[in-house]
Amino acid sequence: MTERLFRVTLEGPDGQRDVVVPSPTAVQASDAAVVDARPGEAIVSIHEVDADTHRPDVASPVTQAEATPQPGEA
Repeated sequence: MTERLFRVTLEGPDGQRDVVVPSPTAVQASDAAVVDARPGEAIVSIHEVDADTHRPDVASPVTQAEATPQPGEA
């Protein structure tokens, strides 16, 4: 699955702002955006953007496999 970029619009007490996140899907883009969300902000919309003209504001979301300790790891 290829990495795509999504613009996630967050709305909160201070108004709206956009966060560009790398993600294979729009659903996972919301997970990535939540990491950067401020208290009281909610996701308003998610739209795919052109990777050639946008840069991500946050890192890719961690997959479940990456977050799960593997046998032999401390």
